[in-house]
Amino acid sequence: MSAQKKRKPRPKIDEVANKLLSDEKLNLLNNFIEFLNENKLKPSGQSNNVWSVNYKGRKICNIGVWEDYWHICDICHCRKFNFFEKAEKYITSEELKQYISNNLVLPSGLRDGNCGMCMGSVNILVFGNVFEAICTCCPIALRNPEVTLLKYAEELVLISKLVIDDIASEDKIV
Repeated sequence: MSAQKKRKPRPKIDEVANKLLSDEKLNLLNNFIEFLNENKLKPSGQSNNVWSVNYKGRKICNIGVWEDYWHICDICHCRKFNFFEKAEKYITSEELKQYISNNLVLPSGLRDGNCGMCMGSVNILVFGNVFEAICTCCPIALRNPEVTLLKYAEELVLISKLVIDDIASEDKIV
């Protein structure tokens, strides 16, 4: 018998969501998960209430589910590079640019939806403007997103895939 403890399998996102979310919030979460599945992205258990969505070994976002709320966080994370600098060529919608500019997350809970596990802050250049003290974990966090915010989240997920493809191409060149 192995000296390591056998890890208990993480619960599936739908099992937890069915227990914790109201019908409206559950439907929105299910729509987002369906979008992820259509784009060959599958949330995998990170903890009992958080699932990570990865593409080519890099995180696109996390989805968290708690008592009557859920959120999408870590989207556009910029710990290793300025996501927005690499993504700017793909972000063409003025509505999305405005949303991003108005909703960058500051560390230490200064805006609703903060991840609560900030790894510090950075000054980042976004669409030609310097934003100071932006959370490195989750510069964009969406708590209980409604339909419009889900549209933005979906756009950012697809843009994240393009950025990751670009990074993979750059890694092959080097």
